Amino acid sequence: MMRILILLLLLIANVGSFGQQYSFIQYSLKEGLPQSQVRSIFQDSRGYLWIGTLGGVAKFNGSTFINYDRSSGLINNQINTIIQNKKGQIIVGSIGGISIHKHNKFHNHLLFGNLKDVSVTCLYEVSENQILVGTEKGLVRFNGDTLFQDNNTLFFDNEFIRSISKDESNILYVLTKTKLYKQDAESGQWIE
Repeated sequence: MMRILILLLLLIANVGSFGQQYSFIQYSLKEGLPQSQVRSIFQDSRGYLWIGTLGGVAKFNGSTFINYDRSSGLINNQINTIIQNKKGQIIVGSIGGISIHKHNKFHNHLLFGNLKDVSVTCLYEVSENQILVGTEKGLVRFNGDTLFQDNNTLFFDNEFIRSISKDESNILYVLTKTKLYKQDAESGQWIE
């Protein structure tokens, strides 16, 4: 009887030790990542992963990395945010502006005035050729050619913009470091 009890206890103890195990593949500089501090990850419409790091951006196909940095045409190696616009172009935000990947090259659009050395913190495509660019010191609009501020974006002057999004009713929201604003659909004014 004692043997059966000991055998049963051993069997119960071993069952608990066969828990679910996960397998992860770790990617680092050794595998081709440009830098180990990742700031942003985005999957494009073709399935590629774009990884924004403090050493540039990497395009990953599941097995190899293609790395881009200042020598590849980026404004800055610190990539904070990544989106893909309706045209299929990858846009990355960094310190000093945005870089658009088209025709296998990056085309830069620099911030201006008191924004010229600040970080782009988020990007949101409102419509084709209309992207809102959130920064550490305000909101800027990009029309496909130029970064600029207008009455609508100047509302956020010197605000740290964390995130921009729309809900299912197409109401635009801007989250700053201290408040959440929504845009009134009729007047276009920002409401706390």
